[in-house]
Amino acid sequence: MTHDVSATPREDRASDAGFLRLLAHELRNYIAPVHNAMHLMRLKLRGDATLVPVIELIERQLVAMTVTLDAVSDLERVRRGEMSIERAPASLHDVVARAVQALPGNARRDRIETDVPDTLEPVELDAARMTRVIAGLLDNALRYAPGDSPVRLAAREMPSATEIVIDDAGPGMSAAERERALEFFELPHRPGRGLGLTLPLAAAMTRLHGGSLALEPSPQGGLRVLLRLPRAGSHGATHARSETAAEQDDIAAAATGTGRRVLLADDSAAVRTSLTDLLQEMGHEVRAVADGAEAVSMAQAWHPEFVLLDIHMPKLNGFDAARKLRALYPSSTMQLVMLSGEGLDDVMRAGAKQAGFDHCVDKGLAIGELTSLLAQPATTGQRPQKSL
Repeated sequence: MTHDVSATPREDRASDAGFLRLLAHELRNYIAPVHNAMHLMRLKLRGDATLVPVIELIERQLVAMTVTLDAVSDLERVRRGEMSIERAPASLHDVVARAVQALPGNARRDRIETDVPDTLEPVELDAARMTRVIAGLLDNALRYAPGDSPVRLAAREMPSATEIVIDDAGPGMSAAERERALEFFELPHRPGRGLGLTLPLAAAMTRLHGGSLALEPSPQGGLRVLLRLPRAGSHGATHARSETAAEQDDIAAAATGTGRRVLLADDSAAVRTSLTDLLQEMGHEVRAVADGAEAVSMAQAWHPEFVLLDIHMPKLNGFDAARKLRALYPSSTMQLVMLSGEGLDDVMRAGAKQAGFDHCVDKGLAIGELTSLLAQPATTGQRPQKSL
């Protein structure tokens, strides 16, 4: 018997959505420390030909779990009409580079061939959301491409848009399947191939950007995804400088001991221990506390350059702790980073900005973004403007 979602009473559907958010939050709290531990093991076991592939396998599965949680959450927001985006001119070269880096394991990234000139005109997009879209499409192509066959991504300018073309050598789709593949739950579930949400979500996100997504047979024998995005208008639009190479240099420097003073506040002992050990291995000085009130006190006594705050903590939650710290310290003195275990939607980002956070990081995939943040130029070391 098929369950008709449209026939479900509104209060039941709202309850289902609340349960999904709660479930996603709990699962992320389980995933995050394991992910941190895997990164630490990778640093400790550099060059170990036996264990590094095993670590990469575990990392891939952890990221796949996090991406699946994000997809389910996004699906609910799209179907309830609650999804919104904030578009701004952005470098497609950098967005694609970040999407590729979001795929764990060098073996997987090595299969991706990209041709995205850094001279392309900027495109109008929500960079964070489109990075997830492109990463999802690449991951989808890698799932179906056989053996070591490459997945190719190229970008080209058209009269009024920029087109991204992704080709794989997988089994492809029939014309009938391609026609249905961009609608949620239209294609039958294929065991071991995920929930089938990647293409419909990518299409929905692209439409929100004012663009389009289409499917064709690929010259490689598999599937071709054609994603078109509107270019930024000439008013105020400039070529966004490609920062990919600089970012990679920063990441390398961070991993070799460019130390920063980092305060971590999280009520999960597993998250505190795993992230502290990982950041210390990368050369940073770290202190960890279990609640927001202790975070405020420690920050005043120790003056860290970065404070990483979980949201749901006892005594003082992350938002209230951020407000107190921002009243004491300007951003140039102390960077506040929200660690979200619930995914990062527009409401969460807006609330973080109002509370005084400088950055929002997905707890389940934190280390990549934290590595870049901690490679920023050193702060001035000013003292508080006023006391509590």
